[in-house]
Amino acid sequence: MTTHNRAINNPTAIATFLVGQASIWWGLAVAIGYDLAFAVLMPHASRGMAGAGVELPLEWPAVGLGLGGFGLLLARRNGGAMAGYPVAGLIINVLPLTLAVVLRAFA
Repeated sequence: MTTHNRAINNPTAIATFLVGQASIWWGLAVAIGYDLAFAVLMPHASRGMAGAGVELPLEWPAVGLGLGGFGLLLARRNGGAMAGYPVAGLIINVLPLTLAVVLRAFA
């Protein structure tokens, strides 16, 4: 039995794909929320009117980065198959983390 797509028969590749997709979707959801919150909070923070305690949590993007990192470790174990999905999840989760760090710097 030959197949053109050997990733289907490899459970590690399937787990890499699923963890990478989870990282991508988590990152997209967090990025949309952080983009909207950043657009509302940043003008107030730059003028010093935001008050104490106005910040975006760093934990939510860290969860997505953890998922992407775990998917990348699985992809390395698998020989690099399906590595694009975890890498995309890592890239997408860096945006909300950057926004949270910038907001903390101005607040």
